[in-house]
Amino acid sequence: MRLSRLMHRCIVAAKCRVLGPIQMNFANCSDETLLHYYESVRRQVTADKQSGGRYRLAGANVRAYADRLKDEIDRRQLRLKPIDW
Repeated sequence: MRLSRLMHRCIVAAKCRVLGPIQMNFANCSDETLLHYYESVRRQVTADKQSGGRYRLAGANVRAYADRLKDEIDRRQLRLKPIDW
């Protein structure tokens, strides 16, 4: 399974550990990095909605990735605005 560019950047830049195709360990990511990646997903979802096309770039894998990010953000008790899927 090919990782999205966003996931790849998290792995390389923040040295997060991949546990499987979707499972990730964000324990080594800074708070700022987690929030940045979550906001990146939000922008991707917004762009998808604005394109109005039949096909979506932000599919199930991106949603699962955002859910993992949100779980870690919630665990750290950081504030965020949920993504409107």
